[in-house]
Amino acid sequence: MLPHDVHETAAVRCLRAGKHVLLEKPLAHNVDAARRILDEASRIQPRRVFMVGENASYWPEVVKAEELISDGCIGDVHMAKAHYWESEAQSPFAMFDADNWRYKVERVGGGILMDGCSHWIRPLRIWMGEIDEVVGITSRDSIKSMEGESLVRALIRFKSGKFGQFSGTLTSAFVSKQPFFHIFGTKGEITIDGDFFGGMTLFNQEHPKGLKLGSQGGFMGSFKPEIEDFLDAVLRGTRPKAPAEFALGELQTAAAIYQSTKTRRW
Repeated sequence: MLPHDVHETAAVRCLRAGKHVLLEKPLAHNVDAARRILDEASRIQPRRVFMVGENASYWPEVVKAEELISDGCIGDVHMAKAHYWESEAQSPFAMFDADNWRYKVERVGGGILMDGCSHWIRPLRIWMGEIDEVVGITSRDSIKSMEGESLVRALIRFKSGKFGQFSGTLTSAFVSKQPFFHIFGTKGEITIDGDFFGGMTLFNQEHPKGLKLGSQGGFMGSFKPEIEDFLDAVLRGTRPKAPAEFALGELQTAAAIYQSTKTRRW
């Protein structure tokens, strides 16, 4: 896993060397660099596989929610809330030392919007469609060594006419386990537990008190199917679940929130 500001150099060198490439999200530290990577990748496809490693597309609860929505279990979806939260004190990931490159704006391209938040933006796009516009604010929490934002709040309007709420929090404090996602439909709701190891609940007419579906595998269970998808593309010639250019959406959303923060407008 490389700092975002060297994604372009590393990806382009590998592509020009004729290698298959699985590039960890985000595509790059800004939209322009991401477009250059995609342009380079287009020159070698379909001879080589270029895939962006956004494991949220394979997050078992996210996939299950998509199935429940498709099956009409909560009617027509009209709103969704996503809340990325992570605590230095409680996270299962050991990455919170003061010298971590993830805390450096120059290396990341920003703060949490350019890092962990992308995993929460992707499911919203899967369930609700492409994002039309956003209005948002960013700030910083108690992590003194972090240069970029560690707090994000945004309203999202989708091209489908649906809307969503997005929030992100990275903190040094202990926090309650708030749901990662809450999807609202005309006939019910789906919640995805605020637990990296999984859990979700379905609410509808048949299950007014909620049907606990338990862990489908959790965020931690998303990496294996992601790698399997890449290997299938390399060895069997299948198409990855999401084309590489789809990953541009998370970067564009982050850029739009940053712009809204400056202008205080949609």
